[in-house]
Amino acid sequence: MIDGSSGLVLYDTEKGTVSVIVDEPDIMETFPAWSPDGTTLYYSAARYPDGITPDKVDEAFDSLRYDILAMRFNPADRTFSEPDTVVAASSRGKSALLPRISPDGKWLLFCEADHGTFHIWHKDSDLFVLNLATGEVSPLTAANSDDTDSYHSWSSNSRWIIFSSRRDDGSYTRPYITRFSPDGESTKAFVVPQEDTSYYRDLMKSFNVPEFMVQPVKVSRRKIVDAVNSEARQAVFE
Repeated sequence: MIDGSSGLVLYDTEKGTVSVIVDEPDIMETFPAWSPDGTTLYYSAARYPDGITPDKVDEAFDSLRYDILAMRFNPADRTFSEPDTVVAASSRGKSALLPRISPDGKWLLFCEADHGTFHIWHKDSDLFVLNLATGEVSPLTAANSDDTDSYHSWSSNSRWIIFSSRRDDGSYTRPYITRFSPDGESTKAFVVPQEDTSYYRDLMKSFNVPEFMVQPVKVSRRKIVDAVNSEARQAVFE
């Protein structure tokens, strides 16, 4: 899977308006994520390989390598600064995706593989962290495996990470958890426990994009279904 013509837009939930943040013709921008204080937008971006046009990007899928960039955001006038590269993975022959900032604002968590944009399909995908104070990038060695590790999220206290991994059989992604220390070290990951010990063995489904929760869902299934099936609010491009 390839994002051939991706860009970033900003949706104003109060005004119902949409404006373009960045959509460069020779760059693919994807996977945006806000900093906890809402003042910085992080995202992944890759340039088209030399001689490759958007309609033929699938021919160069193994040459696509994404970096992680950041732009400062001014909520007063909804403007963004020029982007800065914070993880130059392409210079190392790698591709970095899915930036996620820890709630304490100290760490940037991402996954990295040799190429491409959907790392859940890449056996070599591993988890890394960037120390936002020092700029140092480190792998989560104890948590990573020999198979796909991707789609990661932080706990609200920045001490735990949940992510999808295919380490069990190489086919199905299952939710794994690792402890993350204040100095940037992870522990050996463990699968989310289930009451039935054969649950994962018998389940022919994958877990993707797992998230921690601090309380049960209070909205009923019916209300969620009604919201999904209700008439969409028409956004207006500025």
